[in-house]
Amino acid sequence: QLQGDKALSLAAVLSPVGSAQEAIALGDEAAARGDRDEAVLRYVRAAELQPGDSATIHKIGLMHDEMGNASLAVTAYRLSLEADGNYAPAHESLGLLLMRGRKLDEARQMLQRAVALERSRWRSQNGLGILADLDGRFEDAVGHYRSAMALQPASAMVVTNLGYSYYLQSRYNEASKHFEHALVLEPRYFIARRNLAIIHVREREFDKALRLLAAGGDTAAAYNDLGYLCMLAGEYSAARSFLNRAIELSPTYYARAHENLDTLARREARGAAPAKVTDQISRAQRLEALPSSTADTPGQTARTLPLPDTSTSAPVKAMESQVQSGPLLQQRLDATGPWLAGLADEDFTVQLMATNGDAEDALERFLREQAERGLLENTYVYRRPGTGGKRYYVLYRSFAAFSQATNAVEELPEPLRGMKPYVRRIKQLRFSG
Repeated sequence: QLQGDKALSLAAVLSPVGSAQEAIALGDEAAARGDRDEAVLRYVRAAELQPGDSATIHKIGLMHDEMGNASLAVTAYRLSLEADGNYAPAHESLGLLLMRGRKLDEARQMLQRAVALERSRWRSQNGLGILADLDGRFEDAVGHYRSAMALQPASAMVVTNLGYSYYLQSRYNEASKHFEHALVLEPRYFIARRNLAIIHVREREFDKALRLLAAGGDTAAAYNDLGYLCMLAGEYSAARSFLNRAIELSPTYYARAHENLDTLARREARGAAPAKVTDQISRAQRLEALPSSTADTPGQTARTLPLPDTSTSAPVKAMESQVQSGPLLQQRLDATGPWLAGLADEDFTVQLMATNGDAEDALERFLREQAERGLLENTYVYRRPGTGGKRYYVLYRSFAAFSQATNAVEELPEPLRGMKPYVRRIKQLRFSG
């Protein structure tokens, strides 16, 4: 009931265990190295050997949650609560997952119950703050965020969410201070950078906004995003200038920037007013990027601007000039080394698939499909030796925050989502493949 199709295929090759404790230990080891399918099998076996253990059933839910198997995760969380209705971690995990599914009333009940059972549940406080913001109960929202900050003072995510709440209240100075503080806590925190850039655009401080957006190293993308932000703010002349600059700097942004220029022209023609603040800074990525509450995964439940038609996460049609000649597999192998070297261990990527070395023809065909989808330049192939020969790991983009990666998974085309991609830490990839 809780294993999942991919985990079932591993069952025949796993070593037997003698006790529930041994199965849990092996499951924890598999989870630590990123092998969630094996972890699920180990935890299921532990639950069979020790029926009614809510903590073990909850671990099964966490693994499915991280792999994007929402229905199995919900089933596991509910079974965990059937075993022990006072198990706070399961209330929290189910509440956060229900938020993603927009079942907000039940989510609120679950998170409130988690906090009532264990006051230390800071992710629940953070989630309750988001729900209060969505209802316009800003005083309650600020109270929840401050409770979360008291428990987790170094969380850039919670500080960013508090800044977001102030932004919704038009308390821009306080919002800026909190976004800036989040960047002190975590200088590479993309969400806080972008939110602060939005405020700079509102104040017509375009140079400051550009420096923030360009901090990731892609100047063309920064100009493109800045142009989009200016368009939302009604700064049409500045938007046109920045979008054209993006086109000059990189052909990669030709299609995206021109699409934004077309949108800009339509907005000007109909005299469109600047976008509302809630359109400029989104509410929890439209509640699509809320993670599980697993302790070793950052609970990146922070709000940022969604750039549905401008960011590198948005699929675009392939430009012929983007696909170089020669075998695509070798091309992506060559690109992966420098890309991986520039990432920190704490960064994230999305693993689309893994395959043995004897499947290179199939991998080449897959990369051609990625080129047709316009995703080739953000697809990387990591090769490393394995016990049965070399292994290829096909990866998609890199992210500073877990929420960005999970959001990117949800934005993938349906054929790729059907492959059950999941988020991995770069550290896990480097040290365990």
